[in-house]
Amino acid sequence: MSSQWHLLTGENEYEISRERARWVSNFAEKFGSENIVYLESEDLPKSALLDELTSAPFIAEKRLLVLDALPDVEKEDVPSIVEATHPALLVLCVDPKPDRRLGSTKAFLEHMEVRMFPQKNPQQLSAWVQNEATQRGIALAGEALSELLARTGPDQRLLSMEMTKLATRYGRGAVLSRADVVELVPPSSEQEVWQLMDYFAAGRDLAALGLVRDILNRGENPHGLWARVLWMVSQLVLVRAATDAGSQNAAAVSKSAGVPFPTARTLFPLARQDRSSGIRYVAEWFSSSDTALKSGGFKATGEAPEELNALLECGILKLCALAAKYG
Repeated sequence: MSSQWHLLTGENEYEISRERARWVSNFAEKFGSENIVYLESEDLPKSALLDELTSAPFIAEKRLLVLDALPDVEKEDVPSIVEATHPALLVLCVDPKPDRRLGSTKAFLEHMEVRMFPQKNPQQLSAWVQNEATQRGIALAGEALSELLARTGPDQRLLSMEMTKLATRYGRGAVLSRADVVELVPPSSEQEVWQLMDYFAAGRDLAALGLVRDILNRGENPHGLWARVLWMVSQLVLVRAATDAGSQNAAAVSKSAGVPFPTARTLFPLARQDRSSGIRYVAEWFSSSDTALKSGGFKATGEAPEELNALLECGILKLCALAAKYG
């Protein structure tokens, strides 16, 4: 294994970006930014890569080459490429999801120091949030922490930005309540999708309508929200098809239908219970409504979105009524 070649990889792209920034900052401080080179690995000729690998530092002890992915080379070339690396060069590859099926990837991994960055589990994420809050001089009460995570999801980059915003608004020493978080932190679009799906899958029509209206009142484009609801309906159809084909649980549905597991887990109970044509009826209603919307059957402009807003609410009520039937 070469101590000159390093790989940052894993699902946690926020932590990877932080570690990359730490590498670059520390190296620039010690050896100067003029000794750092950044290259895009895609379509990078082997000759250009070798030119950088064999170059000596400029009036410094070390040089750093930062690659945005593992080099795209033949497996047979990897040992000679690593061997050609100048003794004073460090190579940092940042590749969250390298294709481990490739022979070249396997060969590179044999010569690299690999650091993995997995997604944090809920306990780790909560501890990280509390630590980040402390560094900003604020504290999150239990309900405030839960509300913040519910609104942002596990996206650490978004969480970091929202905590900076909270610290700026409330000041150092503040102990934040759930109401403080609700006031300042809007739910992310992705979290709103999951929340809306949870509501309609549980048949909670008033909660679902309230969320739709909140989203629209914050200035969300109703066409964008309509598209997200259509996506939910398409996932419901796929989950129903998978159950009809014999899938007996959410994990099997996710695998056979290509549906995200959280989606399959939420929709599977409804799809399994609907032995009539309820899902088919709702899907056909959305399909015909979408066709009418695109062909001018409904008035849905930026200045006059009322008909589309009403269509959204009608669709949500149909979904919730379907779920409530089996609740």
